[in-house]
Order: sequence, then C-alpha cells, then structure tokens
Amino acid sequence: MFVNTRGSITLFNTGAENLLGYRAEEMVGQQTPICFHLSSEIEQRSQELSAHYGKPIDGLEVFLHEARQGGSETRSWTYRRKDGQERQVNLTVTRIADEHGEAVGYLGMATDITDLAEATRALQQSESRFRSMVSNLPGAVYRRRPDHQLSMSYLSNEIEHITGYPAVDLVDNRRRSYASIVHPDDLSALRERIQGTRSEPTFELTYRLIHANGQIVQVREKGRAEFAADDSLIGFDGFIWDVTEQIRIEQMKAQFVSTVSHELRTPLTAISGALKLIHGGALGTIPENMRRLLGIAVQNSDNLHSLINDLLDMDKLTAGQLQIQLQDQPLRPLLEQALELNQSYADQFQVTQLLDPIDDVVVSVDRQRFGQILANLLSNAAKFSRRQGRIWLGAQYLGDQVEISVRDEGIGIPSTEHERIFDKFFQIDSTSTRSRTGSGLGLAITRELARRMAGEVGFESSEGVGSRFWVRLPCKNPNAYRETV
Repeated sequence: MFVNTRGSITLFNTGAENLLGYRAEEMVGQQTPICFHLSSEIEQRSQELSAHYGKPIDGLEVFLHEARQGGSETRSWTYRRKDGQERQVNLTVTRIADEHGEAVGYLGMATDITDLAEATRALQQSESRFRSMVSNLPGAVYRRRPDHQLSMSYLSNEIEHITGYPAVDLVDNRRRSYASIVHPDDLSALRERIQGTRSEPTFELTYRLIHANGQIVQVREKGRAEFAADDSLIGFDGFIWDVTEQIRIEQMKAQFVSTVSHELRTPLTAISGALKLIHGGALGTIPENMRRLLGIAVQNSDNLHSLINDLLDMDKLTAGQLQIQLQDQPLRPLLEQALELNQSYADQFQVTQLLDPIDDVVVSVDRQRFGQILANLLSNAAKFSRRQGRIWLGAQYLGDQVEISVRDEGIGIPSTEHERIFDKFFQIDSTSTRSRTGSGLGLAITRELARRMAGEVGFESSEGVGSRFWVRLPCKNPNAYRETV
C-alpha cells in the first residue's frame, strides 16, 4: 500500500485486500494504517522512539519517522483483519521522493509471516520439551559422526555426571574427542562394534571410560546407525548410561553365590550320601516312623543339591565360563532318551509321558546340556500337571529350524506372570504351586543354554488348561543324517 505525506492511504492493492480483508474503496482516501494496527503495539513503539529521540513521537508518526530520515525500516507488526483475525507481518516502510528529493509519500510492503511464526514457536516449544526430557534421563543422549575420533555433534549435559567433562568440551572435539576418554583397551572393540550396517543398524555394548578424576567408569551404550538414501552412513544416535555400580553389585553377587555354592557342595554330598545309606538299611533295619523322616531328609538334601547345581550353572553361564561342545546329532534318539530319564520323576506325580510326532532332523547341540534343557522342561511339565495327567514331547521341522515342544494338561501360567517366567529365581506366586519345590532357575538356565546353541525358547499357556514350552534350534535337512550314514 501507499500513503501520502499526511498518512492517508492512496493505494491499496490486491495483496493488501487479501491480507486484511478490506476492499480498496473502503481504504483509499478513507483510512490511515492505524485502523488495522494494534493500539498496544503503536503505544509500545511510541515509547521506544520517544525515549530514543528525546521528544514525543506518536500516532501515525511511529510508522513514518524512521523512513522520513531518508531510509527504510523493517519491523514485525500485528495486523487486525476486517473479520477480527490477527496476522503477524514483517512491514517495510520506504520513503518515496520526487525528482527534487521532496517526499511524496511512503510505500509499505507487508509480508505475512503468521504461519512461519507459529511454526517457529512450535519448534521452540518442541525443542524446549526435548531438552527438558533429555535433562531428566539417567544418561546422556548423543549424535555421533562416523569418524575415527567418535566425534559428537550433539551430547546432552548428563555426560558431565558420567565423565566429569562438560558436554561443550566434547561436542565437535572442541577440547577433546570422545575417543580420547575411552579406555585404550576398549577403544578398538568399540570402533569395530559401532560400524553399523543396513541389515544390523542397532548395537549395544559395555565399555570403560576414563573419568576426569582418573577413575574408571563402566558405561553401557545403545545406539542406531542412520543412513542416507544412497546407503552411505550418516552417523549414530544413541544413549550412554553409567553401569559402574550395577556391575560391581553383580560381580559381588556372583562371587558370593559361587563361594557359598562351592562351600556347601562338599559337605552336602557327604550328608546326602550318609542319609541314603541309613535310609537304605546299610546300618540295619530302621523303624517305620524313622524311615519316613529319613525319606523326607533324603528328598530335601536332593532338592538342595539340585539348587546348588543350578546356582553353579547359572554362575558359569553369566560369567561365560560354561563350556559348550556342539556336535551334529540326530534329534529323535535325544528326545527318546530324555523321556526315559525323566520317567521316574513323572511317576512321582502320577503323570504319563507320551511322544508327539518327531520329524527326523539333525541338530548341532551339546548332548549333555541339551539333555539338561529337556530335563528342565519335562520335570516342570510333570511337576505342574494334575495327577493322571499327560505330557507330550515332540519335534516339528520348520525349514532351517526345528521346534521341540513339551506340552501338558497342567495348571497353566497366569497371564500376569508371562513376562517374568524366564527371570532368575522367579516362581509362580500361587498357593497351588508353593508345595512344588524348585530353585526358580530352571527356565532361566534353559534359555541361556538354548542361546549358546544358537536357539531360542518360548511358550504358550492358558491358566487352568495347560502350557506348551518350545525350543527352536537350527537344523540340517531332514535327510542329511541318513545321507551321511
């Protein structure tokens, strides 16, 4: 739009009509720009100019004063449309002069920035929420470049609590690189592990950092590689948190369990052996009431012995010290043997064991440890079955895997307990199960052993109906064993 030297509108183009909702005939020669400006903004600008120039500047002059000096001025203002809506604009006012340099009027060019301003505010609010969220996380959020120095392009302030170095020191390697505070013995493994590929973009690992005070800090890092459209690696996003205390407690717990288990094993073996000899009549005939008590003692010593063995196995698995010797073997004989070995245990609970169909495949397993997996699943099925119940053991070929399953008609597992069923020391909290002895480690050991054989475990269960536990293992062509023989 254009106004004359008195501030009256003399030109109101189509763009102004669209922006403000007025028709040109309503404005030209009828109004000044004050009619669609907010009085509060005019007053605020009046105070600013009056203070700056030391004289009163108000009304229409707040728009024209700077331009009268011979230049132009651009400022943000709020326009009120004819329909009452408000729009935020950037307004540039320029003095227009004739050939003698005399002002003939002022040209105002307004650009609607409402949507941009709203987007900017939304972005600022989003960033504020993000920073607030990040500041409350128990670790450091990062974005890292794929270079040799592990350069951080973004790093949240929590890194200072972990390493003693402020984030600003590490971002863009301003004072030191992230690689410089990684323990030298862990640096090569860290660089190798976080390469990231399209097929495996995520990673998680534990390593050591050197704190600013010289102490060693154990950290856990979980990240994901980001790729461009051409599959080139852009960088990594992830999270780093301090696990020093957690690892220290786990080491103390493992050491305690290992020490206690080994110290108990030798005397318990002697006690159990002596009880069995007496119970078996090696020292002569014993009264019937004493025989019942000795039987309970023998049973409890066997339970305690099994618990200690489970503790030692779990300790070795956690420490990575359990030796697994994989060998190709036909599956069917292993399952038949497992049923035979578990028969006496099933008889205690008056449960019948049956074979489901078994596909003839070859699996690569440690015979002893695979037998332990089957024993855990079969004994659990017997233990939690009703009297005169049935257990089925079978195997189905699934292409490159075989699924070995143990199903029963037992009490089932409540849905609220499903997520915890493979946790260490977990036992179903039910009055109907408390009479069934166990360490709560059998399924945890089963899962770890299966993983060591490149397998996985799972289950389906309905409370009051029964359960089906399965182990999936890699296998060879069903005919491979016959061809080899």
